[in-house]
Amino acid sequence: WTKSYLRHIPAPSRHRRLGVMAMFRLMGFSAQDADPEMRIDDVKHFHDCDHYGYHRASPEDAEAELERCDRGYERWVDEVVKKVPADRLLIYNIKQGWGPLCAFLGVPEPAVPFPRVDDVHSTYLGWAYGVLVMGMA
Repeated sequence: WTKSYLRHIPAPSRHRRLGVMAMFRLMGFSAQDADPEMRIDDVKHFHDCDHYGYHRASPEDAEAELERCDRGYERWVDEVVKKVPADRLLIYNIKQGWGPLCAFLGVPEPAVPFPRVDDVHSTYLGWAYGVLVMGMA
């Protein structure tokens, strides 16, 4: 989880922050909910994962931050498992496809293949381009 999270949330920069905020605002989020800083702060609070510290760290310190993030995430999952009744909790890996998800929800599996695209950077660039084009119009 940690490596995926850190890969999908790039190193902080003002331009990226503004682009992400514009994307979320266009999707209907409030200004506060659209602020990526809030989401990053939530992860730091719940998982003890310092996104900024990781991206600013030396290679040795970055490895230590990855380990700390992993431990924080594992603690969070353990806490959720303890608090949520088993019949209301699905422990799910996206690699499992439709089967477990649809069974848990009590719905038939769709006839279409399960989407397995992990292309956040292209999606972000598409949104950023759309925001730029709309801003120029």
